[in-house]
Amino acid sequence: MSHKKAILVGDKAITITTLYEATYLSVSDMEKAPFTAERWLCNAAALELLGSWEQLYNPDFDKEVFEVLMGKYTWPTFSVSVKEWCAQTRAIGLYFKPGRNSGLYAHRDIATEFAGWVLPKFKLQLVKALQDSGVQHSEWSFRRSLAATNYKIHSSAVKTILPTPDDKNVYSEEAELINQAVFGQGSREWKAQHPGMAGGGKTIRDYADTHQLIVLSNLESINAVLIRNGLAKEQRYTILRDAALTQLAALQRENGAIASPLKIA
Repeated sequence: MSHKKAILVGDKAITITTLYEATYLSVSDMEKAPFTAERWLCNAAALELLGSWEQLYNPDFDKEVFEVLMGKYTWPTFSVSVKEWCAQTRAIGLYFKPGRNSGLYAHRDIATEFAGWVLPKFKLQLVKALQDSGVQHSEWSFRRSLAATNYKIHSSAVKTILPTPDDKNVYSEEAELINQAVFGQGSREWKAQHPGMAGGGKTIRDYADTHQLIVLSNLESINAVLIRNGLAKEQRYTILRDAALTQLAALQRENGAIASPLKIA
């Protein structure tokens, strides 16, 4: 671990360092009781996010151990510490630095998701601070990275409700369910209304603003949990739509409206 520096996010100084040739942020600097990393790890959506990220970027990740942990998260007594998570699964997205100046660090992708769990406004502030400091990739790269991670989470859950192994329509139907919840319309309906914007293979999500992207990310994690809990599609839509409107309103109230070509129905 090397090249330590810090950025100011709101009134917090967040330590940044380099590990595995990537940018890691101090989660310890972000923690605010009761929002701790240990408590976050007991959240099914967070556990799926971490596991999916590791499967994307860590070839040594122990997927079998991860599946066992996911099978236990519904137990009333389930808990896993950061040290246990890293030791048992060989995870690299989280890193605990012992000794002097000890603390928990997380890869930039994971740290921003933790920040959103603490407070959506804090996540926006963190992303902007990283971009302003030159540490964060461009907004386009950030969107693609976020989409890739959450697609993996969502796809893993959707597999559990496939009528047959070859019924791939379920994937697009679940993606449309998320679109309906966030934008008030599906991608197919949007393409028919905006053929010019839909050129070059672009979808409704390519025109989403930062607030909408954050909510899309959150809803895919929520839907994954709802699917695993056996809720019907109609029930899930009601929950997702309510969550989308509530979260978008909160983000806009805290941070102001963002100019976007997409209007929420």
